Amino acid sequence: MRGPSFIKWSDVGPELIIGTRQGNVLLYNNETEEKIPLIGKHSGAVTCGAWNKANQIVLGSADATITCSNDAGDTIEHLEVDQGPFEIALRDIHTSQTDITKTSLTIASIKTNEGPAHIYTFGSGRDGQTIPICSEYGVCSAHCWADDRLILGFSSGLIVLVSITTDEGVKEVWKNDSQSDSIIDVAYSSNTEMAAIGGVYIGV
Repeated sequence: MRGPSFIKWSDVGPELIIGTRQGNVLLYNNETEEKIPLIGKHSGAVTCGAWNKANQIVLGSADATITCSNDAGDTIEHLEVDQGPFEIALRDIHTSQTDITKTSLTIASIKTNEGPAHIYTFGSGRDGQTIPICSEYGVCSAHCWADDRLILGFSSGLIVLVSITTDEGVKEVWKNDSQSDSIIDVAYSSNTEMAAIGGVYIGV
């Protein structure tokens, strides 16, 4: 395949997904060495994606669409958004405490180059509408999941922690001004239960 733009190994299976600037996708199985070309999965460049624990791949494209596909490459859900997604992070909701592959719902947090982050719940059977998060704070410049909560960093330097559940929706838990001019990236460790936040200060 020519012009790769995105590549990601599955966390639970032997699959590797490769997306291209043309919107085509190649699914490679490292155990069987099978290669499955998925021509026309998207009409624009594949820009981002993530695997869930049920071995489904969620892909975002510059054509302003998001697809959720199984490990055979079959499209399960197709979602249209206002802007092409730049980054996607997933949180799985499990039906079994002993088998993490039994995932009933996957909440995707979606970041674009402009505007607020959005969330969408795959497997919910809803009408395909994403929900903006903390849009009153402006452009979301970074985000990541902290277990069952979502950390949002904004181009204004603000940091916001929100709780997201299928029952109660989005609730703001905490916010703080980082004293930075913009948040560049955020990362969270479940082992240490600590978040690292990178910002930039532009002096005048």
